[in-house]
Amino acid sequence: MKSTSETDTEIAALVSEALSKAVGTEGAPGVQIRLEEPRDRKHGDRSTPDLLALAKKLGRNPRELAGQVVAALPAANALWNKVEIAGPGL
Repeated sequence: MKSTSETDTEIAALVSEALSKAVGTEGAPGVQIRLEEPRDRKHGDRSTPDLLALAKKLGRNPRELAGQVVAALPAANALWNKVEIAGPGL
């Protein structure tokens, strides 16, 4: 069984790869994807604030960028059952 840290590292790598597909490597140089546990477990097991910050930096709509990243992620697998985009304020 993998540790939470190992699983988070794998998930972050997949999100980084999906981000590069969504915006190109020029648009996301050196972006480190950090995963956090949301304060309220109703909001999921993991989240990342990094897409919001990157969207602001790129002058893009955060929800649209998140949607592109989610679309570029592999389908359900051993690491997650589903990926959702949280609403504002989470």
